[in-house]
Amino acid sequence: SHFVILADYVTTDDGTGLVHQAPAFGADDLISCRAYGLPVVNPIAPDGTFMPDTPLVGGQFFKKADTTLTDDLRTRGLLFREEPYEHSYPHCWRCHTPLIYYAQPSWYIKTTAIKDRLMAENEKTHWYPDTIKWGRYGDWLTNNVDWALSRNRYWGTPLPIWRCENEHLTVVESLAELGELAGQKIDDLDPHRPFIDDITIPCPQCESTATRVPEVIDCWYDSGAMPFASQWYPRHNKDQFLTQYPADFVCEAIDQTRGWFYTLMAIGTLVFDDSSYKSVVCLGHILDEDGRKMSKHLGNVLEPIPLMDQHGADAVRWFMLASGSPWQSRRVGHTAIADIVRKNLLTYWNTVSFLSLYARSAPWSPADGAPPLEQRPIMDRRTRRRFWDGDPAALATLHEAIHIVTLCMAPYTPFITERVWQDLFRETQPQLPPSVHLASWPEESLVDAQLQEQMALARRVTELGRSARATSSVKTRQPLGRALISARGWSGLSADLV
Repeated sequence: SHFVILADYVTTDDGTGLVHQAPAFGADDLISCRAYGLPVVNPIAPDGTFMPDTPLVGGQFFKKADTTLTDDLRTRGLLFREEPYEHSYPHCWRCHTPLIYYAQPSWYIKTTAIKDRLMAENEKTHWYPDTIKWGRYGDWLTNNVDWALSRNRYWGTPLPIWRCENEHLTVVESLAELGELAGQKIDDLDPHRPFIDDITIPCPQCESTATRVPEVIDCWYDSGAMPFASQWYPRHNKDQFLTQYPADFVCEAIDQTRGWFYTLMAIGTLVFDDSSYKSVVCLGHILDEDGRKMSKHLGNVLEPIPLMDQHGADAVRWFMLASGSPWQSRRVGHTAIADIVRKNLLTYWNTVSFLSLYARSAPWSPADGAPPLEQRPIMDRRTRRRFWDGDPAALATLHEAIHIVTLCMAPYTPFITERVWQDLFRETQPQLPPSVHLASWPEESLVDAQLQEQMALARRVTELGRSARATSSVKTRQPLGRALISARGWSGLSADLV
């Protein structure tokens, strides 16, 4: 009963190059031992303890038995050397209890039989980011194994298979078919445990009594069946379902590549020969400020409603939308969202308040009109003193700029922009739509590419000037005798910008 076998995952680069095989407690071990015809021996009970009839360690938790077994080897003179070796080991993420991989019988869907079809469906699917397509997800399909469908639990969708004492299996398609086989009316039966387990049928092959097998179905099957199960298809809403299948896109976190994304595609391909979706958006994880994945177990979860109560829904929305591509992970915390309020929303709000203050004191309103654009100074958004003087051109330019910015921000910060729309624009222009969200998206016009380039250069020079002052400890308002500037395009700048 003792063998030395070969396996290519055992190397001398990690450890001794010699490991024991336990086919009941590891997938690699099981595959290797099966190749050599070795039996699956399992002395561990489902609760993680050794079977009571196991000599020396019967009844002990499998990890606590290490000391007992080592001491016995030492006593019998069979221990060559004991050396602690630190390595990764699975633990329960909630209670940190050591876990053990445990081989047990299961019902399978033979997804390996449609591997080529799954690969073809993946090829025509649009992935965002596209690196997932033949990376994380593609690797999963390439190394696809049959889907272990059943679970040994009480709650869940019951596996609709009835088995008799002669091991004949009957797969039941529906409650209607089950009623016919059972010879009774079960239209009102709750199709879950324990009620479904009370229904027995005569075996169609041998007439002996058949009972339902005890397993339930993997909940991921329920998720993958969502597109048609939610419509009660095919017995209801057939036309409605066919008009919306497959979905244009699905969206979930990146760890669903082997979960929901896979089960949707696998079930759709098995049932309809067509994936359940055309495109996928893989979202990055929400992390805490230290870069750790948020978890109730770690106590670092930020509840969304209190977060919005403290900083405002607009700030949270802006942060989520503007902090990188959807598939990038985000470090979410009070500091980052407070920065959004300070740098973006308050700047916008203060600019609105500035215009409102000086427009009332002028007084000025959009109905008063303004000089044509070509006659306005290019510094209308920058010269504060002209606002103090109530210059109509400066006020009109700022009003137009805020109007465009408000329309552009509305989809991302719907609440503050609606307030500005009602208080600043609808108050003086009642002919405008009753809500900013009913207004048309601004059309691009009056773009001056040369002015944009010159303004970018002027701002860059200003930033470098402030940096030079900070480096030299020269205060911002301290006059300078002279400033030397060398930059391409400087000579062509407008005098107003210089």
